[in-house]
Amino acid sequence: MKNLKNLLDGSKLKSDIQFKKLCINSNDIDPGDIFVALKNSSKRDGNKYIDHAFDNGALAVLSGIHHANDSRNIIHVSGLEEKLADLANKAYAFNQVKKIFGITGTNGKTSTIHFLKQLHEQLNMKVSFFNSIENGGSGLELRSSNMTTPDIFKLYRFLEISSEHNIENSLLEVSSHAIHQKRIGDIENLNKNTNILIHIHYITKMLMYSFIKAHQINFYWIQKISCRKKLMLTSKEIIISQIWFVLFFYLRLQTKTLIYQA
Repeated sequence: MKNLKNLLDGSKLKSDIQFKKLCINSNDIDPGDIFVALKNSSKRDGNKYIDHAFDNGALAVLSGIHHANDSRNIIHVSGLEEKLADLANKAYAFNQVKKIFGITGTNGKTSTIHFLKQLHEQLNMKVSFFNSIENGGSGLELRSSNMTTPDIFKLYRFLEISSEHNIENSLLEVSSHAIHQKRIGDIENLNKNTNILIHIHYITKMLMYSFIKAHQINFYWIQKISCRKKLMLTSKEIIISQIWFVLFFYLRLQTKTLIYQA
């Protein structure tokens, strides 16, 4: 169990609240959880689902909106949408996970994750993984995934579970939307031994896409490998680049952040 006082200013709490996990989606609430009601737009307002969250057993709700006339345990957090990474860092710990590798690109992310997972297993290394199809790892229950990159609290909880199973390496499929929406938080800054490895199959024309990729936290260019003017790779070239990348991956395990362009 986790203590909500460790996440917030204790003076905001009506009582000492011990909870299991943080949830952005009210459908994910189990008895003993905290619902984080985000308001990103008029169409995406988590405050509309507060009743549903309490019906599902939420102990409390965090909201960026004041609910002065509501006697339930709804805690106002100013600037809530900008504090998700801070909440996740305080709620979840995954010190045993030494290296976290984020795989991004338009094609080949899922298969690259599987190649690297199999390579870990062949080397008898404990590894966890999360891709658009499934997630699991050494000693973990294999579960289906409903999106490429989960929300920040699900991701941090997955890493915490990996840490509880003494898994040192974790492979994450990272979408451009996840980077832009800050769903990966600041996991690369929590431990200086943690690496984020970016694998880009090709560069698109879209300026925003390139901007999002280039601005994933604290990146610098170590190498540019086989940069091509064309925008698309053939299936054969993708397979070749993936095989080459898997080999290159373990030769560079001790390096810092790498962005690979093919």
